Amino acid sequence: MDREIQPFSNFQAISVPPSHPTTFRLSGGKTIPYIYQLGVNSSVPYVRLLGSDIGQKLFSWNEKIIVPPQQMVTVENASFHVGDIHINSGWDPSALPARVTVPVNFDEVTGPDGYLTRFPCDTRRARRAFLQGPEATTVNPGEAEVTGRAVGRGHVVGLPAFTELGRPVPEYVSTLTYPPATTLGLIPLGQNALPGDSVHALLDTATVFIADGTPPTTRSGSWYYVIEYL
Repeated sequence: MDREIQPFSNFQAISVPPSHPTTFRLSGGKTIPYIYQLGVNSSVPYVRLLGSDIGQKLFSWNEKIIVPPQQMVTVENASFHVGDIHINSGWDPSALPARVTVPVNFDEVTGPDGYLTRFPCDTRRARRAFLQGPEATTVNPGEAEVTGRAVGRGHVVGLPAFTELGRPVPEYVSTLTYPPATTLGLIPLGQNALPGDSVHALLDTATVFIADGTPPTTRSGSWYYVIEYL
């Protein structure tokens, strides 16, 4: 009887929204389990596998995904931001990426008036994180307000994690003020962080609100989350 060998083909899906499945599925072998890993080119830190014998399992970089024989599993984006998912086949280890960039769009909001990032930045596992602005110059005095939140965990002793329990989730709000004629660059996403800090104090997600006077709408495609892991 011939020995079964796992094919070493890789898989990718581009711009997968949070909680959405990829267009591919992963299979086990006929008689042996197949091994997969989240690839270094993935721009999301977590995926979830959905399958009969696996249930719902969360995976990140440097973790082996084992699919049992004769099983098929669905791969879902388990991160909080849109991103690319690359799955490598085989035992070769996948390194933790040094940095990923994720394109960001804004939605116009009112009360107060301004622009809010359409989806949060997933800052779990991150050492530092930024919003990278284009060559946009403020006309009036403006400000960027960064809100970081913990998701699904107490994080503070005695504080319930979920808003339905009547208590807010742990969060921080950092405000950066810009004078007129300021060219935006890196906006740090950590609590009271500065661009040159070696480590940012981060929770699970970070969103950015940019007040009127710093309109990003005409340059939405030129904004990026820059997330550093090493």
